[in-house]
Amino acid sequence: MTVTIRELSSLAEVGEIRAEWDALADEVAAGPTLVPSIVEAWWRHLGKGRLRVITARDGAGRLVGVAPLHERMLPHRPVVRWVGHGMGAVGELLLWPATAADVADAIWDHLAGDDRVVLQLIEYRHGGAGLDQLRRSDRWQVRAALRDSCPYIDIRGHAGAADLLAEPGRRKLRQNMARVDRAISADPAGLSVHVLTTPTDLDAVIGELSAVHDVAEQTRERLHFLRGALRDFTLDALRSTAAEGRLVLVLLRRGDRPVGFHVAVVTGNTAFAWLARFDPMAAELAPGHVMLRELVDLAVARRLDTVDLQLGDDPYKLRWSSGTYDTVGVLAAAPGRLATARVTTSAVAFARRQATRLHRH
Repeated sequence: MTVTIRELSSLAEVGEIRAEWDALADEVAAGPTLVPSIVEAWWRHLGKGRLRVITARDGAGRLVGVAPLHERMLPHRPVVRWVGHGMGAVGELLLWPATAADVADAIWDHLAGDDRVVLQLIEYRHGGAGLDQLRRSDRWQVRAALRDSCPYIDIRGHAGAADLLAEPGRRKLRQNMARVDRAISADPAGLSVHVLTTPTDLDAVIGELSAVHDVAEQTRERLHFLRGALRDFTLDALRSTAAEGRLVLVLLRRGDRPVGFHVAVVTGNTAFAWLARFDPMAAELAPGHVMLRELVDLAVARRLDTVDLQLGDDPYKLRWSSGTYDTVGVLAAAPGRLATARVTTSAVAFARRQATRLHRH
């Protein structure tokens, strides 16, 4: 088939195709960091180097492929990565199903036009769109290694979380949730669940989200998405997705004090769990389970098929999950240049880890 490739290197150009990109994202149920509003927010606040969003159109001019990428110059060579690199972004190409193989080949061939380029695609969805074509291409030498696991919940045919819990294989989770409900009923302060979806709703609770995140980080240090430059990105992304009707925010309060929140982004037939934190002092009320139960009910009410729990096989996720898929780390370079690429990217990764360790201590 005829495929026309174009690179977008500015947010203005991305804005010109946003409606088409959104439609393609919904068609293929693209993950959160593959939708244009979050790509734009990340580039505005965290992007460095050169934006390289690769688009593909068929002979009729229809948008049939998008690769949300950016390029950084590492020692002596340009390295191309996903937009969202460094914050657990699960990536794949966005490809119209009927033309996927041809479009993927065209995108990878376009990037191979500069034989200095290295592809460092961390958290590529295993079996995700475009990965097989990259591995088979004679213009790339590819190294891929398993990295993480992503649980998901298949909610098709279920009337809600209670119906899901009634499955024979979920007896222990069902008993656990019954104990949680008894603990909540006996708690003097009580536990209330609030579902927020609009920009106005979001702005009213930002202070509460920050307070929960601060307390959670004191116990388990991770990426703090509501501090520094990450805060600017997160709020921009949340406001944009809320304005588009993609945001679902579950907020827990114990009495009048916030103790947990869970952010999901809806694309196509899937709700992607994107960011969740809870106050460890409320652990006996199992806030993670309570918020996930609410998210399942919300997804069923929207007639979705899947709740994708994204990176991390945390025990509470696995108890709810129907299955998992893996992610891989992909490193690719022109044939004969992969060894040098591995040395370059490994050295940069080591230096970054050392700098992070010094910053924390």
